[in-house]
Amino acid sequence: MLKLLALCIPWAMILTGLGIYFRLACSRDFHTTMSALSTSRYLMKMSPLWGPQGIWGRFLLTCTASGILFWPVKQRHIKLGLIDPHELNEFPQIIKTQFIIGNLLMYPGAALAFAAFQFYR
Repeated sequence: MLKLLALCIPWAMILTGLGIYFRLACSRDFHTTMSALSTSRYLMKMSPLWGPQGIWGRFLLTCTASGILFWPVKQRHIKLGLIDPHELNEFPQIIKTQFIIGNLLMYPGAALAFAAFQFYR
């Protein structure tokens, strides 16, 4: 029972984090996110590739926006001119908080899933 719990809890964390991103992609917050990062060259390059019309494309663009905001190399993106630092500072706090919650669920969940897999292998 403990083994099953140790294997299921990390996946529940990951899926909950992805669910937060999915909810953001399906709501009007998607348009707020895209308009808040309107001058991001990287996001605009990815937008036609994934297409913001379908749910899968909206989900991928939402995940990309989260990566732009919180990935450790965002300072490098600023130096390369791919994102505007003013846009990052002016990004809506409520959406930023939801991105943080999603990240805090997914990244530790993935690490725990990997650790549980290695432990019970």
